[in-house]
Amino acid sequence: IIEKMSSASSVCSEKTAPSRSNKSRIRRSIPTFLEKIYKIVENNNSDRFISWSEDGKSFVLHDTQGFTDQVLPKYFRKSNFLSFLRQMNIYGIKKNKRSDGKLVFSHPLFIKDNIHLLLYIQRHVKKAGGEAIDYPNPPQMEEQASTLVAAADTMKDVELNEMIYAQIQELKDAQSRLATKLSIYDMQYQAFDLQVQME
Repeated sequence: IIEKMSSASSVCSEKTAPSRSNKSRIRRSIPTFLEKIYKIVENNNSDRFISWSEDGKSFVLHDTQGFTDQVLPKYFRKSNFLSFLRQMNIYGIKKNKRSDGKLVFSHPLFIKDNIHLLLYIQRHVKKAGGEAIDYPNPPQMEEQASTLVAAADTMKDVELNEMIYAQIQELKDAQSRLATKLSIYDMQYQAFDLQVQME
């Protein structure tokens, strides 16, 4: 597992999944807009307005007006839906419309249970001459996202193994304490039995 984690990290050139000690520092580096949108989608109280898709690789806007009037004001000073769409576009989050008319937003690095991947989403800015800066095409971004998610899953496996190992150690310690008590009880019983025989 450690070898897998090292190879995944070398491909990404940076650590992809934050350690417990670095979570707060890394989270402060996530663009504020992206983090707020992620929290909105994660919030179960907002599900009737906006929620994750079934596969967790996109999110669906169920009620545009309700989202604008009741959700946006809680997180942003300007509750303007067009401004929200412009920000989404700046970060390369694609908007599509389903057959039922609902809007679906997606980005290869905006994925459920992987908030740290937001670190790798870049703003689409322009050069001084007005020329747009080139960004990786969708297939490249998909490949990078897959690599990052794989590395994140590896880190989750490591954390899970550490947790299981800690639980096993606790069970071993409890077993050792129980064996000591049983030994003491056995000695006491033998002493009591010997005393009865002598009487």
